[in-house]
Amino acid sequence: MSELSTVAGNFAPTKYQIKHDGKTYHFRQVDGVVLKEWETARFNSALESLDALKDRLSESTFEKRCMEVVGRKEQGEYCFESKPSQDYLKTPPGMMLLLRLVTACDVSELVRLKNAKGAQVDALLTTILRESFGIKESKPKPIRKDKPATAVEPEAPLG
Repeated sequence: MSELSTVAGNFAPTKYQIKHDGKTYHFRQVDGVVLKEWETARFNSALESLDALKDRLSESTFEKRCMEVVGRKEQGEYCFESKPSQDYLKTPPGMMLLLRLVTACDVSELVRLKNAKGAQVDALLTTILRESFGIKESKPKPIRKDKPATAVEPEAPLG
């Protein structure tokens, strides 16, 4: 858990929880602290990946790539709501990052939880994301009885 989260009190017990192997996992909503931690983690990950290539790249190429990473941060590509982050969220590492941020548990523990209660974890995360961002659950539209339920192709005009 980050120092900011501790100070801000973001890990008080919540209504979102899953019990597994005698432990209760508390999940919190995605708030400003989680959003900032997401952006920081994504940016740091990009920098670490780039740093791992430092010995393989020329100095000018390395500097250029560093500037590209910083430029992407300045353009908001690492923020939670961005298209790249939403795409990343759909991957196993992206899901684990979100789980880690909303539970403050380590990844190995979360992998065990996800393996044991994957459907329940996914459903809870969906609920948390919907409630965090004020997304109403869409209900299927009722079928109107005054119109046919099947699509009817209109006749082509003559002439």
